[in-house]
Amino acid sequence: MSNYSESGGFVPGFIRRDFLRKFIALFFAGIVFWKVSKEIGIEETVDNVKLNIVTQGDYAVLGSDTVNLKITVRVNDQETLLNLSPSDFKFTMEIPEPKNGIQANPLDFKIMESAKIVKPLGVEILSVRPDNISVSLDEKTSRELPVKVRFSGAVQDNYTCGEVYVIPEKVTVTGPKTMLGKLRDILTDPVILDERTIENFKCKVKLSVPEEMNVVPRDVVVQVEVYKKIDTRKFTGIPIDVLVPANSSLKVSKISPTNVDITVQGIKGVIEKMKEAELKPFIDISSIDKAGTIVLKPLCFIDLQGVRMLEYNPTEIRVDIIQEK
Repeated sequence: MSNYSESGGFVPGFIRRDFLRKFIALFFAGIVFWKVSKEIGIEETVDNVKLNIVTQGDYAVLGSDTVNLKITVRVNDQETLLNLSPSDFKFTMEIPEPKNGIQANPLDFKIMESAKIVKPLGVEILSVRPDNISVSLDEKTSRELPVKVRFSGAVQDNYTCGEVYVIPEKVTVTGPKTMLGKLRDILTDPVILDERTIENFKCKVKLSVPEEMNVVPRDVVVQVEVYKKIDTRKFTGIPIDVLVPANSSLKVSKISPTNVDITVQGIKGVIEKMKEAELKPFIDISSIDKAGTIVLKPLCFIDLQGVRMLEYNPTEIRVDIIQEK
């Protein structure tokens, strides 16, 4: 038998013999190969896929309403696999409203049978871990709770925080009745204090809310007053100087007492380091024009910023003045 076709082309004999039967066999082999390839695919595990639990009516999940899943999937090609992420999958478990009210025992659900699942095209979900969940329900309720500001850090030693204002002072919290009944206030996220905090400030801060709860509004405005830390200190028995004009013929013969106690007030860190020598108490007779005995109030010179004289003891000094000859 010739291996040449009528058109003159070369066709091997083993192809020309039973050609139709061989073509059909090859066609079905291709279908089987495609089917097997699809069934085998590429398997991969995806972690941290979120399952959201949604309740109906006036009920809330007692505990977290979000569960992290580990799912095993099969994909047909490497490109799809490389582009997969946990956010590509949406698992939603809708819990129906209990017909007979809250039950003492939790409700059990198989995730693959009960959850609504959204997944990418061409991806098959083979298994889910955990494969079932237990859900406890509680009555949903709302309460107004005061906001408590939480601080982190501290201002420097010479400063202190005064009044703290929160706007609004109270927020509305909604959640499981059992858990909500245990709350007395709602904390803010930490408000940072450090050595740079030396004046009043205002900031917007989020509220730290248990994941089972919902709060309105979600953040508040915090106003904090910052003061310099003021303290007092008493110095005792400091000698009193006398100021006399250089060209005056008057002279102080005696003062009583000769020493004075001084109480100062100022920034805590400054007056703690003060020395007695930095205080210069004195009496001034420059306005006196004749001899005699007079009573003057003591004065004091100090060259320290943020410090002032608070009290003298005694408050009056007896001065004897004579005329020089």
